[in-house]
Amino acid sequence: MKQKVELVPYDMSFFEKSRLWLEDDEVNRLTDTGILPNESTRLKWFDSLPSKRDYLIWGVAFEGQPIGACGLKHISDSKAEYWGYIGEKSLWGRGLGTSMLYNIEQKAKESKIKELYLIVLEDNIRAIMMYRKNGFIEESFSNGHFKMTKML
Repeated sequence: MKQKVELVPYDMSFFEKSRLWLEDDEVNRLTDTGILPNESTRLKWFDSLPSKRDYLIWGVAFEGQPIGACGLKHISDSKAEYWGYIGEKSLWGRGLGTSMLYNIEQKAKESKIKELYLIVLEDNIRAIMMYRKNGFIEESFSNGHFKMTKML
């Protein structure tokens, strides 16, 4: 049986775990996050989430535990940028990213989005292979990043 993740509301528990995940050097590098903002700035961002119209975020849970986050940003009438990560490194390589991607595609379809795109580092081979396997096609390359697109 294939392991599944579920997308759940991004609440304070995910917000706090996200900081810990993104402080990990490898997670930070692969997500291309860079220097994290200070706590005050992060809290202001978290508090602004309900009012954002071009940004949706979910917590990613596996067996009831927070393991990552994902979302859609730059949402327009028919397309959006996907982003996501599994922060619990002990769960990498178990197919959970594919399950997360499937769930986000369903959320995008519910929002009438017809095209998803993403930006991924050229050396994030595991992610690139997963995106290709799931129908994303490289559209362009710039500054060490691929832009990949999929029509839904």
